[in-house]
Amino acid sequence: MPKQRANRSEQLELAFEDLFRAAHRAPGVGYQRRGDRVYFLRRGEEAEAPVFAFEYVDAGEARDLIASEPMGALVVADRISSGAKDVFERTGKGWGWLDRRTGLALRFWDEPVDEDPVPDGEPVPDPLGVPSTDGPIRGRAGVGLAAVLLRVASDARPSAPPSIREVAALIGMSSSVVGDASKRLREAGLVLADGTPQLPELFEALAAAWKPTFSTPVARLPEVGTAIGSSDLDELGWAVGGDEAAIAWGAPMVAVNPRRVFWIPTLVEAKRLARDLGPAASDSRVATVAVPPTVLVCRGRRHVPSSDWPTPHPLYLALDLAQDPGRGREILADWHPTGVTRVW
Repeated sequence: MPKQRANRSEQLELAFEDLFRAAHRAPGVGYQRRGDRVYFLRRGEEAEAPVFAFEYVDAGEARDLIASEPMGALVVADRISSGAKDVFERTGKGWGWLDRRTGLALRFWDEPVDEDPVPDGEPVPDPLGVPSTDGPIRGRAGVGLAAVLLRVASDARPSAPPSIREVAALIGMSSSVVGDASKRLREAGLVLADGTPQLPELFEALAAAWKPTFSTPVARLPEVGTAIGSSDLDELGWAVGGDEAAIAWGAPMVAVNPRRVFWIPTLVEAKRLARDLGPAASDSRVATVAVPPTVLVCRGRRHVPSSDWPTPHPLYLALDLAQDPGRGREILADWHPTGVTRVW
């Protein structure tokens, strides 16, 4: 079965919210929620199906879902692969899906319904976390693997490179997908024969693929002491980045009005926090709520005395700074965070 993120009830609530916003734009389609099921009415024809909310669905997971729900269902996910959509299409009536990147598709009637994503001014979540798929770092597996290898290398006393199975467990993906990502990095010369990263080349390649999978400006800050996720810094939980965090780690920079970036490990939690803090225009934002390129940003967080919230590991702050080819690169050239081996 595909992997469901966060709390199931929270994910399902978000799924229905996005589903009804998309269905509202479909001409002649009526809809209603019935518990964990959706009821559609179109030209006198009724359709009812359970709703499932996932982060990502591929073709194999689509086949598993069809086997478990032979009468059909409606699938909502951040991303549904083209292969999974083909599986749903071939199955025939009884299936529908909402891919948050590409829109709504309903296959409950002889005539299909397709609607583009709802334009609401909010960035479309991209769970791959990479700008393209033609480089050696592709998808969440490539980003996660590169981040793990750099994180190990950046430790003051680096340990042996983790196994494929260990990386897969850390980033929540299958060993086969991580194995494919490892092969691409080795073929590109970014990982050496002993499994250690080629430096600083791997850092530069990851910086080129580094972007949030969701980001939105907010009008207020949460109260100090509030937290999302685990209070155990080694487990998943929120982390606060941005200029203020980098300064707390000794980055040679001055920020008159530093705006925090609240990195939240799941899309459900990020959207919930953004709603609580209120929307803002980019130029008047107090902070940004974002989902990181890899969940590792929100695992193994650190406390520093000058910060009210836990920060990401300095490696991830460095990757953020690397996005600015001018100011950010100048800061990185002179930044030597305490207890961290530079990998840039």
